[in-house]
Amino acid sequence: MSCRSNPSNPASAPNPAQPVNSSVNGCVCSSLEARASWIDILGLYKPGLDNRAVKPPGTTRNSDRQAGYYSDDDLGRIFTNRDLAGAWAKDQQYIELEVEVTVFPSCCPRPADLKVRWSFEDPDDPTNEGGTMHPDAGRILDPNDYNPAGNKTGAVPGDNDPRGAATAAPRFETADPAFPLSGGATPVDQATGRSKVRFHVSDVAGDNFIVRATPEGATVTTQTPAETGVMTVWDRVDVEYVRMASATDLPVTQMAAHYEVCRVQVDVTERRGLAGPADRAEMGANDLAASTACDTFATAAGGEFSREGQGGWFFMAAANGFVPSVTANILYEGNATAHGNRVRLPAGTTLAATPAVVRVFNAPAVAGMAPPKPNNFDLHIKFSISARAGRDLFLNPHDFHQVDDPNNSFLDADLSHYGFANGQTIPVQVMSEGDEALVVAGISPGGVTVGGRHFFGGRVIVFTTHASDLLSTLNHELGHAFDNAHKCGNWDYRNINPRESCCMNYWFQFVLDNAAPRAAIPWTQNRCSEDFCAQHIASIRDGHLEDNPGLGW
Repeated sequence: MSCRSNPSNPASAPNPAQPVNSSVNGCVCSSLEARASWIDILGLYKPGLDNRAVKPPGTTRNSDRQAGYYSDDDLGRIFTNRDLAGAWAKDQQYIELEVEVTVFPSCCPRPADLKVRWSFEDPDDPTNEGGTMHPDAGRILDPNDYNPAGNKTGAVPGDNDPRGAATAAPRFETADPAFPLSGGATPVDQATGRSKVRFHVSDVAGDNFIVRATPEGATVTTQTPAETGVMTVWDRVDVEYVRMASATDLPVTQMAAHYEVCRVQVDVTERRGLAGPADRAEMGANDLAASTACDTFATAAGGEFSREGQGGWFFMAAANGFVPSVTANILYEGNATAHGNRVRLPAGTTLAATPAVVRVFNAPAVAGMAPPKPNNFDLHIKFSISARAGRDLFLNPHDFHQVDDPNNSFLDADLSHYGFANGQTIPVQVMSEGDEALVVAGISPGGVTVGGRHFFGGRVIVFTTHASDLLSTLNHELGHAFDNAHKCGNWDYRNINPRESCCMNYWFQFVLDNAAPRAAIPWTQNRCSEDFCAQHIASIRDGHLEDNPGLGW
């Protein structure tokens, strides 16, 4: 048996030794060799192809059909919720495989009982191979490659649906009445030598399969099956992208590379510029007005999401600002004392305006630094202020969330959780409200709340005036579109040193360790990368977009 087999010229192969007990037209046919070769696999896509006749600038198609492709490069993609033409089809994910069987000696007719037996196997998930993935991430995404002590033992197959999230099971089915599937086999057409079958895959992104077509017959004594390369289940979303004329263009063509590890193909297939009244400096005069405007903007009825409600479509927008730009002022700079959920200013301190934010600096890093200390994210973290009582500024804690729970936090970290002892002296800046203190870089409007849980709506607005890293912000907000919570406190999946944090984190929060309960790692803020942590990757792979009520599909 040959792996990834598709004999390119079976007719040129030497005939096997001639048997001696029967003949047809001078050929002895009681002992035959049968070789299978692929004709085509509908519903299988090759990465790097774009067959669109017209490719509007800035739009993307990250894989496409290639006739005769059978994933010999092990990169073939089978999309969830898509029909054979690539159109949205809820709860459908399958391919149709067509094979041709050639018999030798070539002078012999095909046996009347010639058939093709279909089988599949589950190869190892390769994403944690090659050293690019951190072992901590590998143990989450491909757990059966590791022993109970957490040491990698190999690339172990049989690892599809590692977290039990699948709602569809792989199976073969008749694709054409001319080729009824019976007992795992389909007949071969006598005239063409062809046979076909439909193969339904599971609905968890990252599951992978190899399919084998083995010819059989009473007089077939030598078999050469056709075998696909590794074919992997992917999700695919189409993105409608709009950009206000005065906003900075988003790096939409760079997103795909960061979602590949999630086994999601992100295609920006519609792009539109906005001018005139739609090109606004800010979304609203205040937070409430801006939030309401964002919700409307991301609809078809009153906004720009023309594909709203259409299966497989997300919305993305490049805007300017959330609210009007306001310059923040430093109201106090100097030492204060930490008291868990509050900062106590020195006696006699007066503030010229309402305090909005406290920046807490890394004391050794700013030792001897003259005021005003710079707004350098490597030097400080910040907390918004919930209330003031005399010299005490009460802080809103930093909330951390499991990836599947945007409503409830598992840790609300104040100064004590970040390692600051009660009464410890800390260098601070107290800021008024403004762009340097509070800023909205992106938002995920819309969605619905069902049973007390919020489901995101597949809509993203990035405010390019304030986003310091457009790609990281874009990936963060698009991560919400896959119904994921932010502020996970995790490192990203990559095996690099020093490590960087998941793009779903906020820059001013510390990364958490893996202890139980989890604790903050001091001064690990401002590490946000453009990639996800293993927990978010697993959540995106396991998620069923078709069942998310927030998307309205």
